[in-house]
Amino acid sequence: MSDTTRLVGDAAVDARSIVWLRGLTEQQKSDILCSTLLAQLSAEAESPAGDESKATQWYNKFIGTLGNVGWVIRKSASSGVKESLIKGPVADTILNALEADENADKELYSSVARELIDMLRAGYHSKAESVLDAASISSSAHFAGIQLAVAESVDDSLVLTIFGYFYSSSNNIGTALWHPIQEGAAVSIKQFFVQLALNESVYAGVREAVIKKLEEADKMGLIVSL
Repeated sequence: MSDTTRLVGDAAVDARSIVWLRGLTEQQKSDILCSTLLAQLSAEAESPAGDESKATQWYNKFIGTLGNVGWVIRKSASSGVKESLIKGPVADTILNALEADENADKELYSSVARELIDMLRAGYHSKAESVLDAASISSSAHFAGIQLAVAESVDDSLVLTIFGYFYSSSNNIGTALWHPIQEGAAVSIKQFFVQLALNESVYAGVREAVIKKLEEADKMGLIVSL
């Protein structure tokens, strides 16, 4: 287990992901954060998410890498966010989209998602916010992608539910989560949903290699406890 993940509490920023971890063991937290970080870095190296079409390529590589280390897809979906739901800062739009999403139960929307977003209100966790923005905002500053992830132990299996939101804006994006959506601004948002279960025996065989790869690349600093 990495020394970085030993310090993680109930939630963490993990590159462009905000991850809910309450109730899990240190080992489970480490497995989730390290495997999803590796998958994000692999996706970014092969298909940087610079626009909507590349976001789909990024997402497919992300999911593929998770599958390679032992995560098994239970269900997945993708769609655009309805224009009627796009309002206020991006964070509010995400909550609107979650409330309307048939894949999101009300408990996720009303409690976990809102609490995760509240943890990252401007100035609350400057280091985590800096990591999230650097990982999420494209070099053009007109495209960004954020993921909300909820991890839980279900019938002795580790289950991870991920909602990804990738959006473009005609205005420069300075903060991925709190980017203001101004009236008349051209904004489109694509959402991805996937729920996975971890085959722990498979991951146990690659766990140390995953951690070693992240440490050698000096990427563990992209995991920040909230």
